[in-house]
Amino acid sequence: MLQSVIIALYLTLGVLMFRILTRRRIGMWQSLLIALTGIILLLIDAWRIYWILFWVGSLILYLILHFKKKRFKFVYKTIYLILLSVYIVFTVLFPVFRLPEPTGQFSVGMIEQEFYSDEQSLPIRTSIRFPIDQNEGERLPYFSDTELFVEQISEEYSVPSMLLSQLEKVQSHSHAAGSDSLSKEEIEYPVILLSHGFPGSRFFLTHLAEELTSQGYVTVSIDHPGYSIASTFKGEKIIGMNNQLPNPLALDEWDAVVEKEWLPNIRTVLSGLNQMNEEKFGASLDLKNVGVIGHSFGGASAFQAMQQIDDVTIGVNLDGTHFGEPPQKRLEKPYLYLKADPREASTDQSNAEVNQKLIDDIKQRSKWASYLAVREYEIEGASHMNFTDFVNYSPLLRTTSLFNASTITLEINKSITSFLDEFYRD
Repeated sequence: MLQSVIIALYLTLGVLMFRILTRRRIGMWQSLLIALTGIILLLIDAWRIYWILFWVGSLILYLILHFKKKRFKFVYKTIYLILLSVYIVFTVLFPVFRLPEPTGQFSVGMIEQEFYSDEQSLPIRTSIRFPIDQNEGERLPYFSDTELFVEQISEEYSVPSMLLSQLEKVQSHSHAAGSDSLSKEEIEYPVILLSHGFPGSRFFLTHLAEELTSQGYVTVSIDHPGYSIASTFKGEKIIGMNNQLPNPLALDEWDAVVEKEWLPNIRTVLSGLNQMNEEKFGASLDLKNVGVIGHSFGGASAFQAMQQIDDVTIGVNLDGTHFGEPPQKRLEKPYLYLKADPREASTDQSNAEVNQKLIDDIKQRSKWASYLAVREYEIEGASHMNFTDFVNYSPLLRTTSLFNASTITLEINKSITSFLDEFYRD
């Protein structure tokens, strides 16, 4: 709805500017309307470099039309309309998106924390969100270290950083708060770890982290260094994507990635949280009944954490295939498997590089995930990336065609929250 309003305002501004270009005088009401439209757009959208290009271009064309010969007037008008069209298209395709408003009773406080272990050379960056009673601190941006993250996305996907400048304006619903701001409403709070997919980032599950936190959970979003689009340490980029990844067809090598890297990352975070619990949270975190939620490849790490870590007692797999140690038996722990709508599947199995054995192996691994689940749901209309925030970055990424992306997000959040509440609250 808001995006439609923004588009309408841009079109209004464009028509007004076009009328000015075709007339020698500018009426007072036209000037006021242009100024008012521009101010409204600044308030509800965001200032970005496209604004500078659009206004400077418009001013140059206006001066040419009114102070030079008009023999090329039609050409100048055409140039203006092209300039306006390109500007509006870029603005629509690269929006300052807004995350769903959390629906729980608590506000969301957040701190950033790095965890270390002797076995790992790189720190693990996390975003820890916890329930607070009042929003006393500033509202935090969606990305911490935004410029570094945008730089890495630009480098990784060969997208001009200018087209990603709007990401610096995206806001989360989390607020800066010290750990002593943890609400006293509950004596002890359940802890949920969030594990991104590959490639991914701890930011990609922000909507889910904020919703769960508002419902009374402490959430910890993990960056897996080398497999996250960009990991940072104290405001400096330390590592982007690993340049020595396994062959996509070598599933056994990806099994080893889960076992030797992602699972140890989870162990390191849990160890660090145990120390923080006493020092910063007044022993208010329940770290004997931890939940792990993972998307895609992170879903495999969620299952392995359940299978191999005693304190992880509940897990949710968001449309992930099974990787890591093969299951020996069905777990006696609550395990939810949420799947994308098969009508929205994006996997191209006709690719010549993907042989039949690989397809069969992946299907078998998906059957393991289904078999192991205590509960399994298929989210109608959801594509694989609908389980993340990534589909909000641009309409070009919204591969789902059957349902509104925000409706799907609400359904996913509701399914997960209900499952967790059944275990922790009932």
